[in-house]
Order: sequence, then structure tokens, then C-alpha cells
Amino acid sequence: MNNKPLVVLYGGTFNPIHFGHLKPVASLSKFFDIKELIYIPCHIPPHKDKPALSAFHRLEMTKLAVREFSFAFSTGVSDYELNRSEASYSLTTIDYFIDKYVHEELAFLVGLDSLLNFTSWFKWQEILKKVHLIVMTRPGYQIETASLAPELQGQLGKRIHLVETDNVDISSTEIRKSFSTKLNDFSASPELNDLLPSSIIEYIKKHELCF
Repeated sequence: MNNKPLVVLYGGTFNPIHFGHLKPVASLSKFFDIKELIYIPCHIPPHKDKPALSAFHRLEMTKLAVREFSFAFSTGVSDYELNRSEASYSLTTIDYFIDKYVHEELAFLVGLDSLLNFTSWFKWQEILKKVHLIVMTRPGYQIETASLAPELQGQLGKRIHLVETDNVDISSTEIRKSFSTKLNDFSASPELNDLLPSSIIEYIKKHELCF
């Protein structure tokens, strides 16, 4: 990366946002001098079913979580993808932020699973030309670089950066099941406090959200 200020883009459905979306991201300050990190809730994922939870609620919960959690760098939330009626292709989002941050270096934050199937993404070669790819890996996990496409292998340490972030083994799917099976009986689910910021638990309870 060059000497320009670094802006990191982090997309996802955040359905709902939890500590697995927050703690590993906060640990990026150990590796990069980040000017700003932007959470971008996705509206219509190209490779997943559209979330049952409304865009409005997912956006509001992401804003709450970012305000509650402590980061060492400026952190914000963008509604860019939620305001679009088309599938949320990463390249379209990246182009939008490139025009917005003309004096900054941009990076796109993904998990290791995304790197392993990155060559199936829409116009992935263009993405790699326009932004750096920061890949969050589990501590102690050694990726088999030979399993990556040759085009990706050649970009490791150049446009693709593997970093060991804090390991938080949380599944959005399991969280949704917990709320569904316990019918929002929070007193029966004290473990949720280890999975979600308190503001998110209270928001789900207040609005009686169903996943």
C-alpha cells in the first residue's frame, strides 16, 4: 500500500450484526494505519438469499453496534447498497467509493472463505486492480496458497493481504435460530450477551423482530 490515507470497506448482510463482525475488525489497527472503516449493509446479495429482516432494521442495528463498540479508528455505516434496487455487486460499490474518496487508498475487507471463492465474483480482476483486499484469517491457521488461483497467488503481499485477526466463532444463522426457537425470551438466553452488543439485543426485543 502507498502513503495515502487508508479507507476500508466492509460489506455484509449483517443479519444481525454481532461480535464476529466487530472484534476481528477492531484488531485491524494492529496491522494497518486506518483512517476510516465503513460498514456497508447489503441489500440484495448476488450469491445469497435476500435477508428476511428489512434493510431498515439491519441498517439501524449496524449503526447502533458501531456506536457502542470501541474502535481505534473512525468507523461509519453507509446505506449506499440499501438504497439500490439491484443486486449489490462489490465492484459497483467500490466504484462509488472510489469517486467519493479520491485522495485515499481503498481496501475491501473479506473473510478467508471469500478469498477462496474470489475468482467467482463479478469482474474480480477489476476489483483487484482498483482496491487492496484485506483478508481476515483465523489465528494459527495456515492457508494452502497452492489451492488459490495462480492469479491470486501472485498478488499475496501485494494487492492481497492476509492478517490474523481475533478469532470470534459466531454464526449469524445460530443467532437467528436462537431468537426463533426461544421466541425472544431473553431471560432464557443469557449467552446472547456474549454474541451481540447489548444495544442490538434491546433493539431486537423492542421491535419484536423475527428472523
